[in-house]
Amino acid sequence: MIIVDNLAHSFGFQIDNGVPILEFHDDKNDKELKYLCNYLIEGCTFEDLREYNRKKLKLNELAELKIEDIEI
Repeated sequence: MIIVDNLAHSFGFQIDNGVPILEFHDDKNDKELKYLCNYLIEGCTFEDLREYNRKKLKLNELAELKIEDIEI
């Protein structure tokens, strides 16, 4: 199971199941669903999509960052 949402806190307790997308604003040129389709097609080669998400999105690493670790 995956959770696709533009708000990461929607899948914060199941971060490996989450796929973040950009918010839709009635833009006819929006390609977010196209990107999502390509992402999911590539992910079909994995037995467990959570493994694919960990490899591609690295959300766990992002969630563990501390503000003082971020270089600007």
